[in-house]
Amino acid sequence: MFPLLSVTTINKALMKMFARLVVVVVLSCVSGYCLADQSLSARQRAEEWEYIAKIRSQIATDHDLQGNGTGANSFATVGDLLDFYGDEKFLAYENYQTASQDWEKAATAYQSTGDSIKAKQARDNMSRSLEAAKRTLAEGVDLHMRANDQYQAANNLSKKIQALEKAVRNRERLIEMK
Repeated sequence: MFPLLSVTTINKALMKMFARLVVVVVLSCVSGYCLADQSLSARQRAEEWEYIAKIRSQIATDHDLQGNGTGANSFATVGDLLDFYGDEKFLAYENYQTASQDWEKAATAYQSTGDSIKAKQARDNMSRSLEAAKRTLAEGVDLHMRANDQYQAANNLSKKIQALEKAVRNRERLIEMK
């Protein structure tokens, strides 16, 4: 009637069934863990980008302040001082620009975790950083052009050329941002 199965055949069948069950349980645990880990990782990534953006913004603010005459060293001529301030404004622009990119990365990472409030805050900070970048570039153009005028009056052609090159560089970047 029914063929007799050997104990070995039954054990093999049970072992296969047990192995399949173990694989299913392990895979479901691992995938659940991986999904939770990815969400946690995305949150950590967002927080890291936010931290970096805050530091970049602080560096930019410090350069911006120094470009306004705060903490400047002594200079031989007014042109040199104006050129230095223009350089500081350019450094502020670079850091504001980089901060805006970091804020954008933070916003994207926050959005991927479902934290739309933090994502919106990061996007708002990104916009503020871009506006500050534009402002400092424009101020840098003005400072370099004023340095150019000083160098022109002092008949210092090499420094005049350098100041004009910096003013043009800043203006080109400003046009590219609009």
